[in-house]
Amino acid sequence: MISIDELAARQLRDYDSRQPGLMFANPITLSVEDAYNLQEAVAALRQQRGDKQTGYKVGCTSPAIRTQIEIDHPVSGRLWESERHRSGCSLKLNDFCNPAIEGELAVELTRDLHGENLPDSEIESAVGWVFPVIELHNAVFRRDKPSAAELIANNAIHAGFVAGTTRTEFRQLNSARLSIEIDGTVVDGYEGADLTKTIIQSLRWLAAHLARDGRQLNTHETVLTGSLPKLIPVNGDTEIRVVTSHFGNVAAQFVAGG
Repeated sequence: MISIDELAARQLRDYDSRQPGLMFANPITLSVEDAYNLQEAVAALRQQRGDKQTGYKVGCTSPAIRTQIEIDHPVSGRLWESERHRSGCSLKLNDFCNPAIEGELAVELTRDLHGENLPDSEIESAVGWVFPVIELHNAVFRRDKPSAAELIANNAIHAGFVAGTTRTEFRQLNSARLSIEIDGTVVDGYEGADLTKTIIQSLRWLAAHLARDGRQLNTHETVLTGSLPKLIPVNGDTEIRVVTSHFGNVAAQFVAGG
């Protein structure tokens, strides 16, 4: 049987060559626990070569996303400093495999979070800043049907994010709005209290998930808290903007070319 370390080396090679998760094109059985162990092993290899982990993403947080990829529980992935981009950046389509995006809110923590069933007040006090992001994805599943194991092992199909430059203090708002624009046309969005409630729910889930392995969320880490709208494919030269009512905006341009 191939070891997790051997699988991790293969996963990282495939990711670097912009062909993530090729091993899932062949029969392979991994539990959710195995998949997180594989994700951790890949992270260790990235850190060994000098990559810096800067936080986490939470995925599969909304009914729209869960229906779209047929997974009925949250998942987590890791964020890397080398894959964080500033608003207004230009990204090459060839740097991704079947590129897709999500528009969502991210947070930066100003205190540690650890434990299960954390109260809203403790979570809110740990959130220093909220800002919009365009999350980048390699939206590829090698099997006929998506699985949680494949998703998790591929770092929740995360391929980086574009961060808005506005930093806003967190408030739970009934009137919050977020919309996603492609080439000036609104293609999806959401408004209402669930937009900001997602921040609390995602941080509570992630803190509990990490605590079961003896880990925690740390001061200054960034967390992408999950998208309410669906995953949106990117085809050809495209300008994407995520516009919010209270937390600023973020933009990126996708261009053809290697």
